[in-house]
Amino acid sequence: MQSLTEFNIERTTAEILILKEQTAQNIVEIGKRLIAVKDNLQHGEFSEWLKERVDISHRTANNFMKVATTFSNSQAIANLGSTKLFLLAGLDEEDRQEVMKENNVEDMTTRQLEQAVREKKELKKRLDDEQEYSNKLQKSIQEKEQEIKDLQDKIDKIPVPKKEIIEKEVVKEVIPEKVIQEKALLKQQIEKQKQQLVEIQKRAEKAESTLKGIRLEDNLAKDEVYDNAKLDMLIYNINDFLNKNSKYTYLKEDLQHIPSKKRKFVEEKVNSIKEWVMLMEQALSNNKDIVGNMIYGEGEIIKWVIWY
Repeated sequence: MQSLTEFNIERTTAEILILKEQTAQNIVEIGKRLIAVKDNLQHGEFSEWLKERVDISHRTANNFMKVATTFSNSQAIANLGSTKLFLLAGLDEEDRQEVMKENNVEDMTTRQLEQAVREKKELKKRLDDEQEYSNKLQKSIQEKEQEIKDLQDKIDKIPVPKKEIIEKEVVKEVIPEKVIQEKALLKQQIEKQKQQLVEIQKRAEKAESTLKGIRLEDNLAKDEVYDNAKLDMLIYNINDFLNKNSKYTYLKEDLQHIPSKKRKFVEEKVNSIKEWVMLMEQALSNNKDIVGNMIYGEGEIIKWVIWY
């Protein structure tokens, strides 16, 4: 910290008052000087100085200092108003660059920029929250796997004292009942841990899928070629559906015995999937006449045949 004799606080105060009356681009210069004053005052004196000497609220001063720290090149934001500067300064470097790249900030209204900044912050929070959740699940998986390993090690290390029983000159080795019970209990614990592990893995898979979806959504917003991004989302969703549900096609025996109410529900959904597939085939083949069991005429569906 400079001494008050080296740092001329009176001159700096006068400069701030002059800059206050000028255009918004001078917020950067005001912010720099506010930082200098704050660094040269004792703890607790800055708020009083703001109020008594330059009539700036603490909140406004923080905004000015944030802008000064964020925008070292004042020419880049020379034509932006103070509210826009404060909004942009509230974003981290990467998000701020993206907002400025994706939008003509100078021509946007303040309300439009507020919405763009809010959406960027919400997306970042969703990403951060989902990533944190995914990381916790991965850690839980590792812990469960270690617990299972530790339990198995316990089983392997249980000493097995054996009693010899002689029956008609035939020697039999008998494992004590206590050891059998101890092993059985540990195996039960292992099975329980494995079940919990499967549940955590399912949640982790869902979290990872959600995370990919959010990232893809972000890329969709950034992509200049919007249609390509939508196709990427379609491909991702198809792959995600197949990865999650292809295993159920092997449950033929189980599906034969499901309750009638659930069977009806499954059949309805399967038919919905069939209809979607037919529509996709029609879109891909560009065939306007007949696609599978869906019959078209003059661009409209005349008949939809459902098969079982």
